[in-house]
Amino acid sequence: MKREFTSVTAAALLGQLLFLGGCAKKEEAEAKPVVEVRTAQAVVEDVEQTITGPATVFAAAQAGVAARSAAPIKRLLVKKGDTVQAGQALAELESRDLVAGQAEAQAGVADAEANLQKTVAGTLPGDVERARGQLVAAEAAYKQADAIYQRRVDARHDQREESFALLAEHLVEVF
Repeated sequence: MKREFTSVTAAALLGQLLFLGGCAKKEEAEAKPVVEVRTAQAVVEDVEQTITGPATVFAAAQAGVAARSAAPIKRLLVKKGDTVQAGQALAELESRDLVAGQAEAQAGVADAEANLQKTVAGTLPGDVERARGQLVAAEAAYKQADAIYQRRVDARHDQREESFALLAEHLVEVF
């Protein structure tokens, strides 16, 4: 029985301790200071930043500029290191050969027309037809020479625009 008494006594003591421990005054937790926080909406935008210092700039690529038809340069319109824009002329080429070819074709047409007039004044129908054939051939040669001249002029213009666009694109990539 002594054993039962010890167990009951120990249980009673444990119960009183728990009861008294629950009734004890708890320490109040220290109040934490309130921190003020400001927020803002996140946005995507460019950030401007300027850095100053010595530097050397090299082109990422170089553009080869060439005319579609071979001709000597009559006049350079820009210098090395100049800033150029797309479509800006860099140089002016000589066009004497093209102009001479066009003039030669015009002379052929004039000669054929003179022969036609001379032959029309004649009496032989074969001469008239031959002269008309020469006139048609001369006019065709003139049209062909004029078309070649116009294509070369247009090609030079197109080449110049393509070259300037390519050059401007590379300059934009560098800067």
